[in-house]
Amino acid sequence: MSITAQVFDPGSAVVAQGVIEWVNTKATEVQNTTRIVMGAISVIGICVVAVKSRFALAAILVAIAVAGLLNWGVWNVTDVSDKIGDEINAAPTEALALIAPSIPSDVVA
Repeated sequence: MSITAQVFDPGSAVVAQGVIEWVNTKATEVQNTTRIVMGAISVIGICVVAVKSRFALAAILVAIAVAGLLNWGVWNVTDVSDKIGDEINAAPTEALALIAPSIPSDVVA
């Protein structure tokens, strides 16, 4: 029996032990690699801006600020998503609708 047939056969039990752990491990490795690559790109970018601007202090400071913001975003993406998720989950679940009373027909404007 092929793998596809086993997966779609409701009578068979396909056990995929370790798949979730493997995915979590790979996701952590990708996250760490992304952080390292972003740090290297930031340093290279600051150096490029410094050379292109002939070591102008204002351009270097702006490049450092931009690199810092990008690195902060890469390092704290899970914290930001957790905060957004907490805000969404804390939203009220019920909505109240206020209906204005109708104007009687005998009232003349």
